[in-house]
Amino acid sequence: MANTRVVVSAQELAAIEDAIECVLAPYVTRDEAARPGDARGVRLLRYVLPEGADEQTGRTS
Repeated sequence: MANTRVVVSAQELAAIEDAIECVLAPYVTRDEAARPGDARGVRLLRYVLPEGADEQTGRTS
């Protein structure tokens, strides 16, 4: 499990998503015969959740 906070622009976020897709692509598209014998199906969940203004500056109400 991972929970990583970053401060990025919309363009940077799009680049991050593209990079993640590039990392995953070889595993998604590989032939079943090329999978290791101990491979298991897993589901990777990614959520992009914008923070409120207070969360971005670290201020509390």
